[in-house]
Amino acid sequence: MQRVVVDSVRRAMPHVVVDLSAVTFLDSHGVDVLVGTRRLAGLFDGSVRIVCRDPRLLALLRAADLDAGLDDHPSTDDQGSPNRGAHGHR
Repeated sequence: MQRVVVDSVRRAMPHVVVDLSAVTFLDSHGVDVLVGTRRLAGLFDGSVRIVCRDPRLLALLRAADLDAGLDDHPSTDDQGSPNRGAHGHR
C-alpha cells in the first residue's frame, strides 16, 4: 500500500484518492502510511481523499486525525480530483 500511494504522489499526481471500501482491517502500519501520504501530498500542494464506508474503520481514521479528506459517501469517479470530501475538508 505504501509504495502505491507514495509512487502516485511522486508521479506529479498530488491529489490522491485512497479507496478503502474493500478493506476490512487496518493496523497501525496502514494508518502510518495514510498519515505519511497526506504529509507527502501536502509537500506538493496536493491532497489525500480517503474513501471509506466501514463504521469501524471510519472511527479509527477519525481517532487518527485522518478525517480531513475523509469521504464516507464516496464516488470514486473523479479519482485524480482534489474535490472536497463529504465533510467539506480537503
